[in-house]
Amino acid sequence: MTQSDKPFKQKRGLYSEKKTGEANTTVVKEQRKLPDAAILDHHEQDSRQSVIVTNQNHHQTTGTVQSLQKQRKHDGTSLNNAPKPSVVFTSEHRFGKASTLKTKQIKKDVIAAIEIGYTHSGYVFCLGKKYALEGGGLYCPNWEAKDKGVVTFKTSTAILFRPDKSIQSIGYEAEEHVSRIQGESDSGKWFFFKNFMVEFNNLKDTAVEEFKIKDFCQNNVTLKAVDVISSFIIQMKDKLINELTRQQLGYNDNDIQWVLSIPGTLEPSQLQLMKTAAIKAGIKHDQLTLVTGPEAELKYHRTFTSSPSTFGEVQIAALPKYYRSILVHLGGVAINLTVVEVNEKTTNIIEKIFNTNESAKQEFIRFLKRLFGGDVLTYLKDYHPLEYAEFLDNFEKKLKYFESDKIVTVRVPPRWYDAYEEFTGDTLTNSINQTSFKEAVAFQNDKIRISPELFRKFNENATEFTTKIVEKTLAKHSASGIGILFIAGDHVDHVFVNTLRKQYPSHRIIVSKNPELVVLKGAVLCEIVE
Repeated sequence: MTQSDKPFKQKRGLYSEKKTGEANTTVVKEQRKLPDAAILDHHEQDSRQSVIVTNQNHHQTTGTVQSLQKQRKHDGTSLNNAPKPSVVFTSEHRFGKASTLKTKQIKKDVIAAIEIGYTHSGYVFCLGKKYALEGGGLYCPNWEAKDKGVVTFKTSTAILFRPDKSIQSIGYEAEEHVSRIQGESDSGKWFFFKNFMVEFNNLKDTAVEEFKIKDFCQNNVTLKAVDVISSFIIQMKDKLINELTRQQLGYNDNDIQWVLSIPGTLEPSQLQLMKTAAIKAGIKHDQLTLVTGPEAELKYHRTFTSSPSTFGEVQIAALPKYYRSILVHLGGVAINLTVVEVNEKTTNIIEKIFNTNESAKQEFIRFLKRLFGGDVLTYLKDYHPLEYAEFLDNFEKKLKYFESDKIVTVRVPPRWYDAYEEFTGDTLTNSINQTSFKEAVAFQNDKIRISPELFRKFNENATEFTTKIVEKTLAKHSASGIGILFIAGDHVDHVFVNTLRKQYPSHRIIVSKNPELVVLKGAVLCEIVE
């Protein structure tokens, strides 16, 4: 760095103040019985509410529904366009019908699934026997990020520890709290971990107890991975048990079978780490089931194609008894492809592909490097990582609700303007007029305004790359006749799905109504369905 860059070398705090977000739930007054519900696809572009909760018997006779979601506002802006998760999923198609699925012997009264994903995590639970027999009562909480103005089915994979290493919070709440303590004298003594499961893939031959994860804000600070993951499980577990208690369902920890889902496919060392972390979190060995993301996804899709009216899913034509397929999982920081061979009794993994290099976010980062310069962006990422991550999160939120004919506005942290001037001696506003982006990008106050044509390009380029990965995989296994693609994940979008359907019209491309919940639903089914 030059002499003029010295002001930026000062020790950083952690971030600007924001309100705290938390998981919200809706009270259910019935004892040992969850209310029935139905859910509509939140991507549907019509006047229907995105989430409805209703009594099933009443719905069958009158068709009346009642929303349990409050209309929220953030900074005067309605959140009607944000997804509003339901409290309970159940089937409106199966009234009075028994399940035709072959089910396992249910071990416990409650089945609880926890998913720890690369970028987002969550939990669901159900009353096992009721769900197996009737397909009703799968509970999912609301997670609210007040500073981002969103309500989602899952929260961020993040955890914050106090200076004494006790747990402060997880998820959105952890992100928001770490922002509030900027400038405090002990802010550098806190420990913050975000998207930590990506590092999980680096475990390999390292001893479980010695494998460490880097602090998100301080690269020279680490904690043992087993402690970070077990602490995250503890928080998810406690929230779930507290919800059971609050709903007065009459169950406790001894009545729960825990299903822990992990992204990707597990190596023996990774499996051992997760078992150790779960037991350290207080889950007894005989109450623990571990499943991988692909395993849960496949169980979900096999269940809903063999018995489509069960568990409230839209009817899908049955799959053949023997087939090969690709499970495509689109996460925020990674793309997972798993080629599987399925017959009536066994499932074999043929190939697994893990890629962290390409996404709409990566396209946006390349654009930022051209706009700000590589040195400026590297400095901002290294010295102000939370502001950097927040900026990218805001981009992804805009991408999710992008309307193809409207200019996109994303807030730019004030520090970014200052850093650019210190590095270049010029302002962003002046510099942009000398680039090829001058017709597509403008800076106005603390916002960057991007033309819809340029913004659409970010997603199109990422879609093209992901499609090429699928294309190469299909070509490699062409002799085996892969004809089915299952798509799931937190970052599934209609552009990618429609591109695949146009390019492969003879293939069956199956996407759930709520692709971000496929792993959690599948994890529950792994404990119920043979």
